[in-house]
Amino acid sequence: MKKTSNEEKTSLLKTELSALEKRLAELEKLIQAAYEDKVMGRIPEGVCINLLNKYESERAEKLERKK
Repeated sequence: MKKTSNEEKTSLLKTELSALEKRLAELEKLIQAAYEDKVMGRIPEGVCINLLNKYESERAEKLERKK
């Protein structure tokens, strides 16, 4: 009984870790895209800064959770 519970917890943690890693990769792409959009003049600087702050905040949260 206890073994099953530990296996379930391990499985849940692996699933969460996989989701965190996937989102971190997405955030890296979003950060790069925001910079590129700003440089190419597709979005205003203020919008870029807001997006980057949001992405960086989420990234820091995900990295902390990953630990």
